[in-house]
Amino acid sequence: MRAVFASRNPHKLDQVRRLLPEVELATLDDVAPDLTLDEPFDTYESNALGKARAVVDATRLAAVADDSGLEVDALGGAPGVMSARYAGARASDEVNNRKLVEQLHTVPEEERTCRYRCVAAIVYPDGRELTAEGSCEGRVVLEGRGTLGFGYDPHVVPEGETRTMGEIPLDEKLRFSHRGRAYRLLAQKLAHPGSLDESDVVANPLEQFGKWLRDAIESQPGEPHAMTLATAARDGKPSARMVLLRGLDERGFVFYTNYESRKGKDLTENPQAALVFYWNALDRQVCITGRVTKLTSEESKRYFDSRPIGSRIGAWASHQSRIISTRRELVDRFRELMSRHGLDIPLPPYWGGYRVTPDTIEFWQGRPNRLHDRLRYTRTENDWVIERLSP
Repeated sequence: MRAVFASRNPHKLDQVRRLLPEVELATLDDVAPDLTLDEPFDTYESNALGKARAVVDATRLAAVADDSGLEVDALGGAPGVMSARYAGARASDEVNNRKLVEQLHTVPEEERTCRYRCVAAIVYPDGRELTAEGSCEGRVVLEGRGTLGFGYDPHVVPEGETRTMGEIPLDEKLRFSHRGRAYRLLAQKLAHPGSLDESDVVANPLEQFGKWLRDAIESQPGEPHAMTLATAARDGKPSARMVLLRGLDERGFVFYTNYESRKGKDLTENPQAALVFYWNALDRQVCITGRVTKLTSEESKRYFDSRPIGSRIGAWASHQSRIISTRRELVDRFRELMSRHGLDIPLPPYWGGYRVTPDTIEFWQGRPNRLHDRLRYTRTENDWVIERLSP
C-alpha cells in the first residue's frame, strides 16, 4: 500500500520505513509541501490522529503519523506531549536538552526514572483508523552521550543498558524502542485487521485461547497473563480481583492463592468463577465462566517450589485478607520466617492452586462504531457449540 508520512523529520522517516517495509511511504514535501501540521492536543494519540487526518484531507491518500515524548517521573511526567516544544515553540534539541538537565540537576540519579512513549496511527480516506502504542522505560543522565539519535536520546539510558539511546545503533535500538514497539504493533494490525469471524477460529476454545494469548505476549506491554477473577459468596455477594494465569491445558485455567483468603472462602462456599482477560493493544478480551476445583497438593507443591524465595516466604508471612495493625507487623513476620526457614521453605497447608474448568468462553474483538465481534463457545456433553452474540 502507499501512504504519506505526516512528518518532515528525516530521522523519523528513516525509522518508520524500516518498521513498515510493506508500506510505500511518500514524503510530505512530495505531496503537500505547503501543509502545516500542528500538535495542539494533550495526548499522543490525539496528536498522531490529528496530523494523519490533516494529511488525508489535503491529499486524499492514506497517511501515517506518530507523536511521542519523554516522560520523567521526577517532573510529574513532563515534558510529555510537549517534548518537542519543552523550551519553546521552535526550540532545538540542544535547547530542550539543556532545559531538561537544568530541571534535573538536583535530582538523584536513582530518582531520574523516565519512559519514552509513542503512538503511531494510520488513517485511510474512507475514514478507517488504526492506532498502536509503544513505550520504553529508562533513566535520564545529565551528561549527554552519543550522536546516533535525536531529541533526548543522548540523555536517556534504556532499562537494562549502560549506553544512551544516542550511543545505540538504529537497527538495534528499533528492537526495543518506543517507536519500534508502536510501529511493529501497527504493522501487525495492518497485516491482521481486527475482526473475528467463525471461519477464523478453531473448534476447541482452549486452543483458540492459546493462539490469542501468544498474540498478546508478542504485542501487549505489561502483563498479558493478568486476569480478573470474579467470585461470589454463598449469599451471592460478589468480589473481584486481578490474579495471574499460571497454567493452561485441555482441563482449564490455573491460578494459585491462599485458600483462606476472601476468594478462597468464596470458592469453598460457591465453587463457580468468572475470568476476564483484556488486551488493550489488540482490542481483545476473553470472558470465561466455569466450575472451580483445587489442584492436588503435589501439583501445588511443584509450582510453589519453582517460585522465588521471597514469594515463598511471603506466602507464609501473609494471612491474606485478614486485618493487620501496621505494615511493620507484616515485614517483621517476613524477616523472622526468612531467618527460620532459610532456603528450605515448605508448602503452607493453606496455599495452593485452583483450576477453572470452563463452561463458556467468549472471544471479543473490538470493531469500529462499537459493532464488536463476539463469539461464545458453550460446552455440551461431548463438544462445544459456537454462537455469535450481538455487541
